[in-house]
Amino acid sequence: MSFSVTLAQINSIIGNVNANTHMIQKSIQQAIKADSDLIVFPECALTGYPLYDLTQYPSLHDEIEAALKQIIPMSKQIAIVLGYPKKIGQDVYNCAGWFMNSAIITEYFKQSLVNHTCFDEVRVFKTGLKPSEIITYCNHRFALSICNDIWTPETPLTSEPVDYLINLSASPFHMGKRALRHTILKQARHQAQRILYVNAVGGQDGLVFDGGSQIVGPHDTLYYEAPYHHTDCTTVTLDNLQPIQPSTETLDDLQATLCLGLKDYLHKNHLNRVCLGLSGGIDSALVAAIAVDALGSEHVTGLWMPSPYSSTFSHDCVQALVEMLDIQCIHLPITPAFECIQSTLNKATSKLASQNLQARLRGLYLMQYSNTHAAMALACSNKSELAMGYSTLYGDLVGGIAPIADLTKTQVYTLSRYLNKNHLRIPEMILNRAPTAELAPHQFDTDDLPPYETLDPILEALLDPQHHNKLSTVHADQTLTQLIRNKLQTSEFKRKQIGVIIRTHPTSFNLDRRYPTTYHLPSA
Repeated sequence: MSFSVTLAQINSIIGNVNANTHMIQKSIQQAIKADSDLIVFPECALTGYPLYDLTQYPSLHDEIEAALKQIIPMSKQIAIVLGYPKKIGQDVYNCAGWFMNSAIITEYFKQSLVNHTCFDEVRVFKTGLKPSEIITYCNHRFALSICNDIWTPETPLTSEPVDYLINLSASPFHMGKRALRHTILKQARHQAQRILYVNAVGGQDGLVFDGGSQIVGPHDTLYYEAPYHHTDCTTVTLDNLQPIQPSTETLDDLQATLCLGLKDYLHKNHLNRVCLGLSGGIDSALVAAIAVDALGSEHVTGLWMPSPYSSTFSHDCVQALVEMLDIQCIHLPITPAFECIQSTLNKATSKLASQNLQARLRGLYLMQYSNTHAAMALACSNKSELAMGYSTLYGDLVGGIAPIADLTKTQVYTLSRYLNKNHLRIPEMILNRAPTAELAPHQFDTDDLPPYETLDPILEALLDPQHHNKLSTVHADQTLTQLIRNKLQTSEFKRKQIGVIIRTHPTSFNLDRRYPTTYHLPSA
């Protein structure tokens, strides 16, 4: 007798139990129509994930109980495995429930809570203390697990080997994660003949869950892989599966992550328009291209805000970009306001203050447009600039979200050139020009920073938790390395005040790297 399972890779909205319930019910109905025997949802699909301190709200748990009363009766026609927080007394557990015949058959509580990088599960969840019960269904034996349980080899997932180990997951994207997942799923398979892995999809603030649900079978072979960066509700007949080759992560996945993160952040906050300052440089050009891919050109507005030091070439670059992306561009010179303030202060400003004033006037204009037109402002800073403090508070750091703030300058160029291979998105004149803020005559980034090809490898090594091991492979000058380390430390206060950063690497600012604003470290 054949056995079919539906992997329901849904995009939950954190805290919106009602909307999530409708998504879950729709997926169940779709699975029933497909004659599926079992449907599996991601970790905390009913509430969205991560919840952080929302677990403390009594009303959330009231809504969860009400939703379960709507969902559980649907298990009369199909077995359902669903993730949700479970409150028992004063404790809250990260729970996977198996529903069948209109009843809860078993509830498993996550044992290996994540308390590193961007997660604080120990703060909000109680640790589960025992492995899953074994469920016999359709002549197969199943066990339940949740996300990090299979990433922790010492976690006992089942008292004895089973036919299917189900893993409900909310595992966010970062570069290199796909190959790592394939490895982890293979390592976990010793506890079951097959693993049914169902991952969440969608942007949740700075995290982007990329889907890619999988079925791994005998001989550590991949038998099914769901789409990445898209919702999916595919029913698979397990008896008929043939081995397949796992997909390979490319820069398309990086671009898809940035687009999904931006799109969901806008839509889940009930917005559909963005605005950004266009400088004629590579950073704002890439952010504009990401915004167009995520939202459509009709929802993106650029502001060209020249100062006395903006060149004709920059204007030409902006014009070429606007035409290429087919977006609206508004010309708002800051020169009159800049000269007025300089005159009011009797020019009693330093060179740095004069440069920062230009950036802050642009930030003011951008936020004024944002407020007037209900368009979220996008910050265009990259990771290299943020690390070195090469940015201006209340200036180029303004914005609700920073799409490329987890990409170094080198990675910005790499992704931009990659996008141009398939379809010209960014003018070559922008890609080929030397980076400049144009806040002073004949200014270039290298006036204040090492060349990015020198800076970025050192930064990546310093930002890695095992940087002492990685620094030795960079072969960097010790004096330069110490200078970069000092800049990284003293600019912490700026990074605390930037908008949401879309996480694309496991060393992202604010989510992964959480340092005090004021601190002292040994020099080595």
